[in-house]
Amino acid sequence: MRISRRILLQRSAAGAAGLALASHVRPVLGQSTPAATPVEAGPAALVTADTLIPQVDDTQLVAVMPATSFEAARIRGSILLDWADLELADTSEASVATWTEDMRQLVAVRGIRADRPTVLYDEGTLFSARGWWQLAYLGYDLPRVLDGGLLAWAAAKGAVDAGPVEIAPVEAPVAEGPTVRRELLATKDEVLAALDDPGIALLDVRAPNEYAAGHIPGAVNLPYTDNAAEASPHLFKSPEVLREMYAAIGVTPDKRAITYCTTGVRGSVGFFSLMLAGFTDVALYVGSWNEWDNDPRLPQEPASS
Repeated sequence: MRISRRILLQRSAAGAAGLALASHVRPVLGQSTPAATPVEAGPAALVTADTLIPQVDDTQLVAVMPATSFEAARIRGSILLDWADLELADTSEASVATWTEDMRQLVAVRGIRADRPTVLYDEGTLFSARGWWQLAYLGYDLPRVLDGGLLAWAAAKGAVDAGPVEIAPVEAPVAEGPTVRRELLATKDEVLAALDDPGIALLDVRAPNEYAAGHIPGAVNLPYTDNAAEASPHLFKSPEVLREMYAAIGVTPDKRAITYCTTGVRGSVGFFSLMLAGFTDVALYVGSWNEWDNDPRLPQEPASS
């Protein structure tokens, strides 16, 4: 369903307990943005809390979390982007086109600018990767993720706020934005066509029990949590460790990697981790298992009864 600008504005203003945009949001009308370049991540896509603290006044901070979590604790001056608002359940070409425009409008309404340095973070879920993928897909040039998220920030004595946020005025979204990086998104049809392609690795990042219950044929399983340290604040593993971990299951840089989960949120952590590891041809099947499983024509392993 297409989300109108009116609904987007209402969602921004409503939130939970009156949550809304950070008060420093600047107008986005007339914003000039360059065409997107090929996305290059690697270790530069991560920033540590110690590095970010002296840069924070010049950085656009985006909290990728539910409104209730944002109200409980956030980095001072942050903009809220709820990962649940980014879902795409139908990856037909027409649906992708409509959703892409909706996402462009959503991030503009939220005040997320393409011409400012951007750092995304979460509250320990690793789901800032979902916001990172979204901005990279929409053409933003190398947004960064705060390694360890809010927990690492607090441990470094960064300023943390809590409570309701004053609603800021929201200007109309821009008519044009950066060029979409369409190659970062995989559709159901593209995944289906890739099933017998030895040059494509399908990566299922769900829990092993979910994978065992049903998965896309040929997909290998590595839970998304394996990409980060088990101990809090869940720092991402080094590129060297990530490459070794993925090579052990047959996911190597010479292949195009397509990640998925249930709704595309956990799959984005796999996507981001592969980019950190230096992979250059990676896509997120954003419709993920929910879309695949809902189509009875599509094959599954084990075969559905």
